[in-house]
Amino acid sequence: MSRRDEILARYEKSLFTLLMSEAAEWEGGRLLEEAERLNRDPAAEVPEAVSERCRRALRREFSRKGAAKFRRGLGRGLKAALAAACAASLLFTAAFAVSEEVRTYAVNLFIEIKDYCTSFSFTSGSEEEPPLESPFFTVGWLPEGFTLCSQERRGSAMPSQSNTYKGPREKELFVDVDSISEYGVVSFDTENAASEEIILNGQAGTFYTKSYTEEVQETTGLAGQYLLIMPIPEKRWIFSVLLTTDFSPGDKEAVLRVAESVELDGLQEEGTSSKTVVRDSRGGPHVSLQPGWLPEGCELVRELCHEWDASSYYRGPREENLSISLGPAIGDSALKPDIEGVVEEGITVNGVPGVFRTREDPEDLIPFQYELSVPIPETPGGFAVYWGSQYAPEEDVKDTLLRIAENLTWTDGAKEETA
Repeated sequence: MSRRDEILARYEKSLFTLLMSEAAEWEGGRLLEEAERLNRDPAAEVPEAVSERCRRALRREFSRKGAAKFRRGLGRGLKAALAAACAASLLFTAAFAVSEEVRTYAVNLFIEIKDYCTSFSFTSGSEEEPPLESPFFTVGWLPEGFTLCSQERRGSAMPSQSNTYKGPREKELFVDVDSISEYGVVSFDTENAASEEIILNGQAGTFYTKSYTEEVQETTGLAGQYLLIMPIPEKRWIFSVLLTTDFSPGDKEAVLRVAESVELDGLQEEGTSSKTVVRDSRGGPHVSLQPGWLPEGCELVRELCHEWDASSYYRGPREENLSISLGPAIGDSALKPDIEGVVEEGITVNGVPGVFRTREDPEDLIPFQYELSVPIPETPGGFAVYWGSQYAPEEDVKDTLLRIAENLTWTDGAKEETA
């Protein structure tokens, strides 16, 4: 590069920087003026419904357990390890008497106690890590006034299930079972919490009582939380029940009774179909989704249930994305007719007319997308089966989705239907 070219390059760079600085100042001034205008405009005030949703989100975040990486350090890490060894020996004194299998796994439980949280992890004690079982469960009893608002199930590397319930006076109840891989960890907020060791259904656990700070109490409208944690070493599971509470009489006993009523479904074999169930306050089925057939090699990744819908997500042998959804929001299709490149045609599933959509675009993030959607007669909703892949399908996707749909069974309330 000549001397002249070098000077010209520096000039162009300086000029560009100056222009960007002036543009940023102008844009910043414009946004400040817009902010002042909105502050003076009553019509721009945040709706109360939105504010309430934000407050509820804050309450959930204050009360839910977090996740943190497991770190050991010199000094403090040594103290934590000693504390963990003592805690483990005390926690599983009763469990040691049960079987040799329990004793073998119990010594591989590590508990790290910090000022702000308590973390749990497992090691297998062997070169080959044992496979994780899916900790799917049902809850047999709920306190009066509590209803299930969401359920999430995850398969694959670290299977888990999480149920969230809403109760009276803004209380929320969380029931979780997490499986932990060799390098995984589950952490709980136990800062300034009082703890006591308990035995429930023959299983050892720890019960925590925590009072919120004044700031959190003002934000959530609740006084604190009860938390029950029960490691299940032989399965590499951590079972927990958390209740945000105003410390009403009977709330502590309710947490223990909920825990006693939980029934674990156990192992779910890879590639098999699964059932997604939402239960109402009496424990009966509200909405469920049962795929009777899936393509070979499909692995369950995640299941979601809410008060009004249910979805299951699977991963295919070539990283394909398969999802099956049921509920009133099916009209909000992943492949809307107004999207460029979407081709739509009619299709019939077990005598019910539906729609099959296709979009193939090599430049798209997901080049090959297909969706079959069918309304459910006499309801505002329907179901949809979606298939997306980076690769061109080896088989006729239309026939594959049609077979899934034809073998799909759902339950709405106490009434079982077939697609």
